[in-house]
Amino acid sequence: MKNNTLDDYLDCGDYLGHPVAEDGFTKFFSEENGEYYFAYIEAGKVVFRSEGYTSERGRDNGIKSVKKNESIEKRYKLLDFGKGKYGLSLRAGNHQEIAITCPVDSEEAAWLLLPSKRAAYLASLTNNKNVDEYLECDAYQGHQRAETHPEFSNFTHDGEYYFALLDASGNVLLRSEGYTS
Repeated sequence: MKNNTLDDYLDCGDYLGHPVAEDGFTKFFSEENGEYYFAYIEAGKVVFRSEGYTSERGRDNGIKSVKKNESIEKRYKLLDFGKGKYGLSLRAGNHQEIAITCPVDSEEAAWLLLPSKRAAYLASLTNNKNVDEYLECDAYQGHQRAETHPEFSNFTHDGEYYFALLDASGNVLLRSEGYTS
């Protein structure tokens, strides 16, 4: 990400699978790094994700800030994640980054994540069953094998879940499309 860092953000898929409150927010603690996170989920997709917080109070203040600023479209900044991926950063009145979106494939798609356009855009993603959601073959390589079915690996990428059937050497024999859960 140009002029920014993704170091404090988890992969988009790591924000899914936690209970989602009626307001669309999910809150969780990462045992792996000892930090607190939140995400705003809409239509089964991660709309915003937070950086790691050292306390629940800090994370909860982050949620309050998103709720306060989310509808103010001038508070969004385009992000270039590199490799043709873009997103938006939501900023508070003091210009501090509150949360970011998950990567999308174009600047135009990133701008469709603005509140005034988001519902229609997310619905189009959910309803578009004709688009192949396969990753390039090399993206399925090098993931840990599943404990219950060691002939498979499973992993998340850009907020979606994937699996691959592997041979004894770890080469990919079959690959899945992306799943939202």
